[in-house]
Amino acid sequence: MSLTRALCILTLLSFLTACGESTDDNKAADNAVAPANTDPSIAQHDPWGAPAVAPEQAEGQAAVDAFADKAPKGSLVDKATATASEQDVGMVKEIIPTSDGGITYVQLHTKGGPVWIAAQNPAVKIGDKAKFDASSAVFVESFTSSRLDGREFKNLYMVKTLDKIK
Repeated sequence: MSLTRALCILTLLSFLTACGESTDDNKAADNAVAPANTDPSIAQHDPWGAPAVAPEQAEGQAAVDAFADKAPKGSLVDKATATASEQDVGMVKEIIPTSDGGITYVQLHTKGGPVWIAAQNPAVKIGDKAKFDASSAVFVESFTSSRLDGREFKNLYMVKTLDKIK
């Protein structure tokens, strides 16, 4: 073995050994745990992609958890802030049930324009006047539904209930 090759191997081994060692400071930093957030007004965030959920949103989040579709391309937006007179009430113009019967997509024509709603088995039909609670809805932009063979909804409200107005 040549001297140059032996020196290269020794240098590489030294480097690899040094990279594997930790100083006491590094060990402490590796073992440190961030303190738990105890402020209930601050939303918790899951680094693996789950939406931030404040405690008062837990009920609405339960409805979102019921949805099997995910929106990997879409961005989760803060809960809807529309007023009841513009966004929460509208005429049912289109209904798209999923093949498994779990989620139904409903297009409402509201004073603010058409909106898409995703709800579990809503009791509405085309022509009905319906309402939903936008304050507890989760609003998603560019939502792609795997249950509808990749159909994309530009804007979608995921709601717990969509109620017929009599």
